Amino acid sequence: MIYKFKKSSQIVLILMLISALAACKKSQDFYQKLVDMPEVVNNYNKAYEVDSTMVITGRLNPEKGLKIEIGGIEAKIVSLKKVTVGGTQSDPYEGDQATITITNAMGIGENRPVKITSAGNTIDCPSIEILSPGVIAAQLKLQSHFVPQANDVVLYCLNGKGSVYVYSNASGQIVKIDKSANVQTVINTTTFSDADGPFAITGFNSGGTDPQESTLYFSALTTDGSANSTTSYIYRLCKIDLKTKTLTTLNKTLYPKSMALPVIPTALPLEGTINQVNLMDVSGIYPDSKGNVYLRLGKTIISGGYAFANNYATALLNSNGSIKYLFKTTLAPNYDSNLQTEYNASILKIPGTGIIYNQGNIMPDEQRMYCYALAPSGNINALTDILQYDLENTVTLYKYSKLSMPPTTDKPYISGVFNTLTAVCNAGSFDTPDLFGFMPLPGGRILIYYYQQRAASFSDHRFPAFGTMDFIKKRGDRYAPGAVETGSYKMFSGDSGQDQLLNYDEEGMIYSTANNKTVIVKTVKK
Repeated sequence: MIYKFKKSSQIVLILMLISALAACKKSQDFYQKLVDMPEVVNNYNKAYEVDSTMVITGRLNPEKGLKIEIGGIEAKIVSLKKVTVGGTQSDPYEGDQATITITNAMGIGENRPVKITSAGNTIDCPSIEILSPGVIAAQLKLQSHFVPQANDVVLYCLNGKGSVYVYSNASGQIVKIDKSANVQTVINTTTFSDADGPFAITGFNSGGTDPQESTLYFSALTTDGSANSTTSYIYRLCKIDLKTKTLTTLNKTLYPKSMALPVIPTALPLEGTINQVNLMDVSGIYPDSKGNVYLRLGKTIISGGYAFANNYATALLNSNGSIKYLFKTTLAPNYDSNLQTEYNASILKIPGTGIIYNQGNIMPDEQRMYCYALAPSGNINALTDILQYDLENTVTLYKYSKLSMPPTTDKPYISGVFNTLTAVCNAGSFDTPDLFGFMPLPGGRILIYYYQQRAASFSDHRFPAFGTMDFIKKRGDRYAPGAVETGSYKMFSGDSGQDQLLNYDEEGMIYSTANNKTVIVKTVKK
């Protein structure tokens, strides 16, 4: 009986040992599976441009068939190395670091899946966004397109055809420079005449053409044969049919020479039928394709040796001939105490919706205005604001706001959804800010020229660069791959707004003034 008990106990013990060994084997297998399971430190970037490198760190087990897939495409592993990923100084924990190249085949856009496989185990990692290399496939460089003379005025023409119109102060002619740099005289202003007889232009304020380039508008200080020329300044707003060369004076406003010119003209009436209102300093003219014209009111003020663009209001001249003010800037410019007092007193008399931003660039056919306030240079605690306004309903559609980025050698992002952008904030010098241009493009977009001053400080050497901000998709995109080859050309900016982006053409080439409006440049493929 005892013998049988001992024998049965031995059998139980053996079975227990076998079970224990099996359990240990399962535990070892499970532990090994955990060891073989890849792990990733989720500190890689959220967005990558095509041809850029992505670095993945963690327990990757490269000796056990490591495979990395982005967007369903196996990535080529460029390099592998051991790195410290944790632990302590005395007992560090080593991991692996793999470098791969992002390709176009992985797919452009958000939520590109990232999968890591080793030892037959696959894990899903946080997805990334792959950014387009640019609207233009080739790298760009700047070249001279046209050389204006001193005191020439560039007119507004933004239609995607590459046309640029310039008023020649010396000859009195308005010329058109096409995208091939051919120059054609459009009109000779020295022969103008209206209902009051012949008149001469003594100061050309501004001008602009509609997208079809069939109608041209201009504002100018003039003289004529009337007795008023002796006692008054005579301002004219005129319209020219470019096919028939017919001129129509839309508005003629007199201001007594005996009185000091105001910072902001407020002599009533300001709204109503165009030929009955007082309209003096028109600093910008933006025609649409339906016969409506947006007008920018203001003039450059010289105070303390500095020039300031006092663009204080935006108005709409309807195709039916009535004018209505839309927006006015209620934040007084800090020129000096006398000018600021006059500004505060005058702006209260101006109609329109008050905003605290300077009046910005206009896209007439989309009824949009883009205003911006760049943070002071070097102030990393100040905000850069870029706003999109609805001109029809006089409301703010969107406000982009970001703290200035401190000086860094890290690559700034101009592509990706708005909250991933790191370059859309100001720094750099006063004359050549990191953000320049803000030229409207179709589809709720603006074009910005980035980092012409600090380009060499970034490790990836891909600046300066053009990029777009899309206010419909709420994202930015690089306009062309690589850095723009600038040569001797630089776009200057400041309170007087010296240089400006002008137009673009069917091939996507960009036209701009440069070097303080001493040259008009064009981008070409490098």
